[in-house]
Amino acid sequence: RTPMTSRAFSETRVEKVVFLGTGAAVPCPGKRNMSCICFSANTGAGRSLTLVDCGEGTQHHIAVCPSTKLYAVDDILITHLHGDHCFGIFGLLCSMGMAERTEPVSVVGPKGIRAMVEAALLAAPPCELPVPLRFSELEAGFSGFVKETASGLRVSAYPIEHGPPTWGYVLQEPDRAGKLDAKKARTMGAAGPQLGQLKNGQDITLADGGVVKATDVVSPPQQGRSFAVLQDCYDASGAAHGCQGVDVLIHECTFEEGLHELALKKGHSTSKMAAQFAESVRCKRLVLTHFSARYTASSGCPDDPAEQLGKEAEAYCSMPVTVAKDFMVLDESQECFGPLPELSVKRPAWTPVIETPARTEQQL
Repeated sequence: RTPMTSRAFSETRVEKVVFLGTGAAVPCPGKRNMSCICFSANTGAGRSLTLVDCGEGTQHHIAVCPSTKLYAVDDILITHLHGDHCFGIFGLLCSMGMAERTEPVSVVGPKGIRAMVEAALLAAPPCELPVPLRFSELEAGFSGFVKETASGLRVSAYPIEHGPPTWGYVLQEPDRAGKLDAKKARTMGAAGPQLGQLKNGQDITLADGGVVKATDVVSPPQQGRSFAVLQDCYDASGAAHGCQGVDVLIHECTFEEGLHELALKKGHSTSKMAAQFAESVRCKRLVLTHFSARYTASSGCPDDPAEQLGKEAEAYCSMPVTVAKDFMVLDESQECFGPLPELSVKRPAWTPVIETPARTEQQL
């Protein structure tokens, strides 16, 4: 990871990671929507949301999720241009326009994302973009730092193999300044505004000519946490360097290991492949997402069939493994940024099918 400089010290923290869509290719109504992961950052002055991918139906899930608000979405990062990862952006931007948003929205994605968005939005009356947009298009082979989000998170993109040009993203918090030992600083003669100067890393000179060094009264900076999102891929080695030691690695897991050949044919990963990559980069938590509809089973199934993929992954890695669900929230209050016990949704998130009684001969 790129070291942060003292000028980058900030109070910006990722408080939550919200899964708004964890399915692959097709939606499974009431269970898994198309891909979207939301990073909720607190800047100290407010909250800003960054979406990684924006599959169709994303704005529906934002609307029923208490942890997300449409007006707070400032940045959208698209991993690749397959529809299940980006076709939700059109309606989402239109809804922002209807809410009379005037602040710009940043859109990062492969070359072609701008033409796709503008073709859809400019073709529909009133033939204008609903909100100001700032595009950052990634050229083939690009690897490295892209931009800072509105909240101050550093976004880096790394090419991964899927078929069409595809990138994984690493989001890194700015470093947080060390804590000031105010009692010690006062004992050494500092007072008033001088305490703030020391907190900001500046040495001060006292009236008697003595010098108080910031390093003597301020603890070392706290390194910002980092989060990696590797969606569709059969080979994530291009992102390995950028993912070293990340706090949370979110990796696609479309199939079980028994379908390894099918996964490679379709450009996807298995549970074992995701776990082995996680182990190689020594992340602190592995989160699996992007599950084939085959792991949804029947709508009447009370449990999540994708849990079997999590159990498979645990056999190949040493860190905690989490199987994502729609509306699951990873929270900084939990150990290793683990999931909260309850899903964040205003309606039932796992809706069983109500069986229709068979008609009697008389009713027919």
